[in-house]
Amino acid sequence: MTRPVIFERTLLDIGGAFNNQTGVFTAPYSGLYSFSLHIIGGVGDHGDIEVGIFTQSGMQAVAAAEGSGTDTNDKDSCTALLHLQHGDQVYAQHSFGGTFLWGSQETSFYGVLLFSD
Repeated sequence: MTRPVIFERTLLDIGGAFNNQTGVFTAPYSGLYSFSLHIIGGVGDHGDIEVGIFTQSGMQAVAAAEGSGTDTNDKDSCTALLHLQHGDQVYAQHSFGGTFLWGSQETSFYGVLLFSD
């Protein structure tokens, strides 16, 4: 079973809506949110990797890093504008390929409430 990506640290969590132990953001308000995902992965023999922004409805956007052969440290990012209801959940999750992602500050996931309903 594929699980949300667990990040090594949380830089900012105003309102406490992100659970850093599960990797899941739970919307504290209904409204329009912007989520972005940045990945570095696919190093050498680890091959290609895709990580997506997911909700209960499935994948909303995807970032893909290709790492075949000599192409290493490939990067990609994606953004999803989502209208969420209070309690909806959003998370980054592996969707295809290898499982290698660079940690530290190299891979990140963030969300911002643009306006509430």
